[in-house]
Amino acid sequence: MRRRLACVPALLALLSAGPLCAESGRRLATDGSWTPLKIEAPGDKAIFGFEQRSGCRYRMTVEPLTLARPVVDLAFGALPPQRFGSPERGQPAVHAWDAEGTRLVFAEVSGFSAMTGTARLRVESLGPDGAPQQRPEPWLGVTAESARMGDLMLGESERWPLVVLPGRAYLIEPTRGSAHGVLLRVVGSDGVELARGQRPWLPFDELRVRMPPEPPLPPESPAGSPPPEILLAGPPLLEIRGLAGSGGTFGLRLTLLPEDAPLLAPPAEPLPPVERGLLVGEPLGFRIHPGDVALLFSPQGPGAPAAASVEWQVGASWEALGSEVTVGNLRSQEGAHAACLRAEQPGTYRFVPFPVGSAANARPLLFAGDELGGAPLLLGLLTDPRVRAKIGAAWRTVGLAVVVPGFDYLFVAEGAPGGGVAMRVRGPDGKTLASRPAHGEALTFAAGLGPSLRFRAAAMTLLRLEVQVKGKGQTLLALLRRASN
Repeated sequence: MRRRLACVPALLALLSAGPLCAESGRRLATDGSWTPLKIEAPGDKAIFGFEQRSGCRYRMTVEPLTLARPVVDLAFGALPPQRFGSPERGQPAVHAWDAEGTRLVFAEVSGFSAMTGTARLRVESLGPDGAPQQRPEPWLGVTAESARMGDLMLGESERWPLVVLPGRAYLIEPTRGSAHGVLLRVVGSDGVELARGQRPWLPFDELRVRMPPEPPLPPESPAGSPPPEILLAGPPLLEIRGLAGSGGTFGLRLTLLPEDAPLLAPPAEPLPPVERGLLVGEPLGFRIHPGDVALLFSPQGPGAPAAASVEWQVGASWEALGSEVTVGNLRSQEGAHAACLRAEQPGTYRFVPFPVGSAANARPLLFAGDELGGAPLLLGLLTDPRVRAKIGAAWRTVGLAVVVPGFDYLFVAEGAPGGGVAMRVRGPDGKTLASRPAHGEALTFAAGLGPSLRFRAAAMTLLRLEVQVKGKGQTLLALLRRASN
């Protein structure tokens, strides 16, 4: 496993820089074209890489030539690899899967039982009919209890073709991922809107829609006249947008409804608005709007909790938030603790438990969501959301860093080239804490990841991680880590 993880930086480099890398890995096309390979000595592996697009279905085929039984270890990022191979000598090794997340995929091809020889490899994206697509495109058919995973780029929307029957009614249910909410809309092949979410206060609201009936057949042509022109209509399209321009992963379930099922969504009303601010008489209580961020910092000491949770006020009582609402927790190596919440509904909340000892004076910090946009919250943990962003000539916020004092952080523009990328870190007051120019001498770079910027905060706060690209735009991810890691 250590050897496989060591290959990841080299494969990231080959995907962004060219067809070859130091590990002799090769970039694979996903258009079904064949790529030759050769295993010259027992135990050798041929390494290939490509980027899959979430929501698509893929098929990898390794066809043996003189390599009688190829074996493939297929890995998705740093996840444990999946192994497949030829069932018998001379038969191809075939594996199909639904992409879960837009991410790097790499394949190590070897010979079964120390076999050597030649083979050829291809990767295809498959449409709903199982036929290869010219280019990978996500789509959604009836999923039963499962869901197909999508992966929105920051501030972007996607349109997925729907595999549905004309005249029938369907239920589309979004499920949670790293995106903090998605909004749905269905349009016909002619561009006419068929349905849209009517409850934007619900971050993952279902959508019910009836598909248009099948168009009538054209009349028969008189004998000897040319046949009438038939315009082939495409499938209806599901449009997915991130709440407040957010990006990240989400799930989609499509269910065929019975004929007598109602098309109206279950009744629901938005919660009444509140006045943002700290509570009087409840030291860790606060009121916030949807999209607002609340932070709590407990300095190092005997009173710093190992983790904090959040309750919200329902009537006269306090109730724990549902497990679907994420509360971020970070405990530093020095023993300090930080917690953060991004609210989905307006209301009155509080952090629990209450810190004691040296942390007894801790108070929540509140940040208005309408000033933050949809960038992901990053605590510098392996569990931070990985959200892709397309960067151009204008400065863009690609991450919101929840930082605590006492040590240096490293902000990395993962996947960006070493030159032409400017980076900066700004505080809530708009002042720049640290910056990195697009060009110059001795610019820092995290090996195998991308340009980096080191910074330190004097107190717990929420910082903007921003990137600007000179010249052609780039797609990258914001990565935050403690600099010593």
